[in-house]
Amino acid sequence: MSISERAHFFDAMEADGELYIPMTEFNGLFRKNADNKVEMIGQFGCDPIMRKDLFKSIIRTERALFFIPIRGREICSYDLGTGEIKTVTSFAGDVSGFCGCFPVSGGYVLVPNILKDGFYIFDPEKSTVKKLERLSERINNTDTSREVNWCDAFGSCAIDEKTIAVAMAETGTAAVIDLDDERVKTIDLGDFEAGNIIFFQNRLWFTAWKGCSVISYDLKTEEIQRYTLDDGSDAGRPFYEFAYHKDKLFILPCQGEWIWTYDAEENTWVRFLNPLEADGFKRVENYTLFFGWSCDENGLVLYPRGGNGILRINASDGSAELEEVIIPHDTLRAVEEKILEEQRRLVGEAINSYGILNEDRWDLTLEKFIDYVGNMDA
Repeated sequence: MSISERAHFFDAMEADGELYIPMTEFNGLFRKNADNKVEMIGQFGCDPIMRKDLFKSIIRTERALFFIPIRGREICSYDLGTGEIKTVTSFAGDVSGFCGCFPVSGGYVLVPNILKDGFYIFDPEKSTVKKLERLSERINNTDTSREVNWCDAFGSCAIDEKTIAVAMAETGTAAVIDLDDERVKTIDLGDFEAGNIIFFQNRLWFTAWKGCSVISYDLKTEEIQRYTLDDGSDAGRPFYEFAYHKDKLFILPCQGEWIWTYDAEENTWVRFLNPLEADGFKRVENYTLFFGWSCDENGLVLYPRGGNGILRINASDGSAELEEVIIPHDTLRAVEEKILEEQRRLVGEAINSYGILNEDRWDLTLEKFIDYVGNMDA
């Protein structure tokens, strides 16, 4: 198997001048220091190293970093003092992962990918998790055309103070949840299937799951406006993720190329920057270019899902600077060898169990099993 030497990740967190990165291509936590030295700290929880896309959200406290699972079933922590990685809590088979993690009174509310799994409150200071039973029941009873309501794991929820919005995938329905009284209000988006959503300047914005449309929902007047963005590409999902810096709202490219920004005076979206034209930046994998982002004093810091490094965007003049995160060769080879060892062991277990794969534990499918066998060394 082969892993890219350039790190891919959904989120990162800075602490004491160092950047902590949970990888997407395998189960591993990395650290990049001010001298651009990159090192692997360790592996999370009981998940095998071959597991991908485990974490998207990171919480920082004074003493530790907490990693919220997007596809895993464990909240893990990294102690900034001792360097220890440990499992804080495990959801076993109760939760498939969380698409959102938002600060509220008493901790962080966790929004599940599958809504029937339930909403939780996580207190990082006490390392405790509690299910929000009444809210979970109300949101799960929201009337849509689907038997099971779910969110896209990569951003179908947003928060504005004490209000959470959730877009229910493949339904044309969104829910707005008041965290004070746990009331749930539904929004009918018609034939529009929402992808990413965000609160911005008294409106709730939605990108399309596929295609070149964006809509806004006015929280006071309930007016819905639709915008069409000409990306100039034939990508099925040209853009997806929202981002903002101060009073500017942006859309980041997915399979497309352009970063867009909203012109409030003209009430339209305009092209802002093509990141693939930035010096040194390129698409290295056929993935979404960016899913995660943060802000610095000048603008946006975009984390690479399919690009070759972090891209720092100046929100005023549109200039861009590439910051590569390259995994050391020796570390890369060691990870690849460990993944091959795990694949061989799992194949052996499957054969010894009459070819029946334990899908609940390892997330293996027959297709993956055949792929592993076909790619193993002789």
